[in-house]
Amino acid sequence: MKNNTFFSICIPTYNRAKIVRDTVEQCLDISTEECEVVVTDNCSTDDTFKELSEIKNNRFFYYRNDKNIGYENLMQSVKNAHGRFRMVLCDDDIIDVKSLEPLLDYLKRNSEYAVFQFPYLDENKKTLIKGKEKHLSASSYKLLSYVLDKNFYYFGGMIINGVILEQVWDEINNKGNMYWKLYNHTVVPLYCSIYGDYGFTELVSTSKTKRNASTNIDNEAITGGNGQNPYWGLISRWEQAEGLSKILESLPITEKLSIDLRQKTYLNYYKTIFWYWISIFNDYCFDNPIFLKYKKIIEEDRNKTLQDWQVFLCFSRKKIGEELSKIEKQVGRKRKVSVRLKDFVYYTFTRMSIWFIKKWHKERV
Repeated sequence: MKNNTFFSICIPTYNRAKIVRDTVEQCLDISTEECEVVVTDNCSTDDTFKELSEIKNNRFFYYRNDKNIGYENLMQSVKNAHGRFRMVLCDDDIIDVKSLEPLLDYLKRNSEYAVFQFPYLDENKKTLIKGKEKHLSASSYKLLSYVLDKNFYYFGGMIINGVILEQVWDEINNKGNMYWKLYNHTVVPLYCSIYGDYGFTELVSTSKTKRNASTNIDNEAITGGNGQNPYWGLISRWEQAEGLSKILESLPITEKLSIDLRQKTYLNYYKTIFWYWISIFNDYCFDNPIFLKYKKIIEEDRNKTLQDWQVFLCFSRKKIGEELSKIEKQVGRKRKVSVRLKDFVYYTFTRMSIWFIKKWHKERV
């Protein structure tokens, strides 16, 4: 660990020069000599380098990627840090404490834990991360499925054990894997949770702010680097499902635990594509700020033909069926009925979405 640093505040940034400078200065004000602030710049094209170069503090470190690496910059910012524990902080978020001392004392008492979460609030102080569990044991199904169940959906509100991260980084840095490219902030706690417990603390919280008024879209990030399919689209969703399955197969866990987690992944895929299509074919969804921000890209998805959608559905149904059959052979006859029942339910939902799309097209014509 560099300079025996115990705690790092890790800030990934892209094209928010003034905002990230304000965030860094706020963090330096509340941090101690045991803390550092680390910014990883995802090859910004604005004045980020100029703004941050003006900060003169031996507890501040600035890294700049040679090229835009998309959402992979999230966990790269954690890897670039030096602390025993590393908090992730979005460049336009704020830390809602006057002192980090109580948190540091808590972390020192629980230094073998792998992952912590803490309350993460939106711009209106609504809690996004509430801490459904206070403690979960390492390498248990309950912990690993907890990580996968969108409890690490947000980048904020997370602290990673840097010692464990350094040990597993080469193993988990899945170049080319679409799930890693888009959700590396889920993969890292997933792997780390094999080697240490999970805890939740309310000694610190972070909040989103309304400082970011930018509507610029980082196409490199939302498409996982391929420049074509946004992460919510059908093609990308299938690549994500395949990517996650490969990651789960590679985890150093028991075969039974791996099978249970992979089965859950593929069954959830039907729900994902069903709700996606229900969303983009309803105009009222464009009242949602996220949909407004990406309206142009979603409109392009809308213009794809029904034939493309049906062909893809048949393809994904076949592929998922093959995966489920493979899993069933491993788990045995006893659980086959329950697996196929869930498969049928989600497939029915998906067929309903086709009916909905046809109805939408008919009304438009």
